[in-house]
Amino acid sequence: MEWKFEKSFNNNAALVTDGKNREWIVVGSGVSFGKKNGDEILSEKVERFFQAHDGSSFGAEQLTAMSSLKDETLTVTTMINKTIEDKLQITFTNEQYLALADHLQFAIERAKENVVMNVTTLAWELQMLYPREYEVAKETTKLLETQYDIILPDSEIVFLTYHFVGAQNESGTMNETVKMTQLIQQTLEIVQRSTQKKIVKDDLNCTRFVTHLRFFILKKLNNEAFVESTIDNNLIHTLQEKYASAYEIAKKIGNFYTFQEQWEVTDDEVLYLTLHLWRLIR
Repeated sequence: MEWKFEKSFNNNAALVTDGKNREWIVVGSGVSFGKKNGDEILSEKVERFFQAHDGSSFGAEQLTAMSSLKDETLTVTTMINKTIEDKLQITFTNEQYLALADHLQFAIERAKENVVMNVTTLAWELQMLYPREYEVAKETTKLLETQYDIILPDSEIVFLTYHFVGAQNESGTMNETVKMTQLIQQTLEIVQRSTQKKIVKDDLNCTRFVTHLRFFILKKLNNEAFVESTIDNNLIHTLQEKYASAYEIAKKIGNFYTFQEQWEVTDDEVLYLTLHLWRLIR
């Protein structure tokens, strides 16, 4: 594609036009440097491009955001983006790329000003749910620390994990991730209060419970019905008696989901939770 230079956002980003006079934003190392209006932009210097003023792509808000990004931010974002796409086999949309760049710039500014946003309480849950993304987020923070000679708080690993999970699905997976992580944390708090025992999060039974809880919550978030039980009612009553403590906690969890999320939690689903809770609290 042929592009003509119109305006510089910084050395690494420019507003250009194509042969049909449509406006684009192009990103690449030194893509704007020394350019004048009408100069040609070589395709080999362009690493990413966005169509401007397009409802399905970039509008006024995104243009403003792009103009606020520094050269070094775009450089490091492109470098991280390539690493992530290779390691996680995902592709960032233009909107996700811009969101990541904006986040990285703000994270670096916060670190330089010693401002810490404490969300590490969610770190373990994310590590359990999305181990690959969490590990790559850890590697990314180390890369940023080396690149900028700063120290990033552990909370940045959480934020970056959300970005990497969200990049795997355009339809709001990040929101789903945040919601599921919070619900798992709240569910474990219900179990801990009910048993008066501290949950050891590295314990195998806890790991198993969280895995099944994630499956349960995902089905609820996606409005998927559980397969109705074929277990005999007499056996259900026997299980309720045998695992009475787990059953009572499962009912509390079901009531919590009904109250907070307006989910209908069936008797079969309570039994499902009971069976997995039993191993955790015994």
